[in-house]
Amino acid sequence: MSTAPDQTSAPPVAVPVGMRRYLVVVSHRTIRWAFLGSLIARLTQTMVPLALLLFAQQHLGGLGAGGAVVAIYAITAGFGFLVIGRMVDRRGPYVLVIAAAINAAGIIALVVVPAPFIWPLAAVAGVSTPPLGAAIRSVFIRSFGKPSERTSALSLDTIGTEVMFIMGPALVAAVVVVASPMTALLIAAVVSLIGTGLFARAGWSKGEQIRATTRSRELLDRRLLALAPLLLIVAMQMAAIGFIEVGIIARAIELRSTAAAGVMLAVWAAGSVAGGLAFGTRDWPGGIRRQCGVLLGLTGLGFCTLLAGQNLAVLYPLMFLAGLAISPSATTLATICGLLAPAHCRTEAFTWLASATSLGGAGGYALGGVLVSHTNAGTAFLIAAALPVLAVVLVLTLPARRLSGVTGGGTEDSALTP
Repeated sequence: MSTAPDQTSAPPVAVPVGMRRYLVVVSHRTIRWAFLGSLIARLTQTMVPLALLLFAQQHLGGLGAGGAVVAIYAITAGFGFLVIGRMVDRRGPYVLVIAAAINAAGIIALVVVPAPFIWPLAAVAGVSTPPLGAAIRSVFIRSFGKPSERTSALSLDTIGTEVMFIMGPALVAAVVVVASPMTALLIAAVVSLIGTGLFARAGWSKGEQIRATTRSRELLDRRLLALAPLLLIVAMQMAAIGFIEVGIIARAIELRSTAAAGVMLAVWAAGSVAGGLAFGTRDWPGGIRRQCGVLLGLTGLGFCTLLAGQNLAVLYPLMFLAGLAISPSATTLATICGLLAPAHCRTEAFTWLASATSLGGAGGYALGGVLVSHTNAGTAFLIAAALPVLAVVLVLTLPARRLSGVTGGGTEDSALTP
């Protein structure tokens, strides 16, 4: 006896492919405005270091003093990220607006007070810098339970972050040409406050804000200790990037074409953006841990190929190839962070990731500078290639069982509604 097929069953939902996956991310009205707000704020944050350097150079007399002021700003920002991220998880997103208001006030005061006060006000501005990158990634992890959507969202954020770091200094240069470093700082302060307000208004539901007030009051959630190997991986990856940037400058000097360094770094960034876009357009085989290990290995291989670049004609295409795996590997590392972190302190976890990124990059710059001054660019490329490969060993220590879940820390309902 035959049975008729069930006419009430719903047809399978087609999974978006290609660039349409990014449309799924930005088509969500709440996500769209939250992401836009975070990009606006982060663009102006990338303007501050260069504008502050130029401003302090003018008023304190020399690049040495200017660099020291920027260092104070960067170090205090790293510590501030951790504190503000923790407070966001406890109290909700409007903590970011308060921090942005203090940050804007500190920058505005910095440009109008006598020169000796630039030092403490740089610290005030740094420690109050809102961690918008950590906050938007937390929103993405909470909002997209499907691995394909989550990958596309984090790929889009990684690409956006890279573009912001290119555009920020360029905007400062443009403003300085027509006005002054002080004007660039004032623009950055005000626009950052606007972008943070847009993010805070769009990126969290009222229910999530209420739940944020009931979080753990421990100084440090012990489950965040599971992030230690991941933070070391991120620091090693960023140190490798620092070695590459210093090595490229050294190689350009060796080839007696210093101006080519900027072009090569731009080509490198273009490769990273292209790789990030491609990574978010499809599903890739293997779990997230395997993907991360493969991508880190490919990153090291790409860096190693730079050893063959003995002239500019060869270096340009090699720089593009060396950049292809950078954004995808950063996306997998951010995904792992979101999966390992407990849901109630996810923003704080991403601020730890940001701090590891900053410290690793700074270490790569410092050690790379010392290294190339005593050897050559090839040595910097070799060490840069070894670091991501060594990081693959640490990837194997990450808990595979916890990384097989959808959102990490158990199932949770999305706090966002279309």
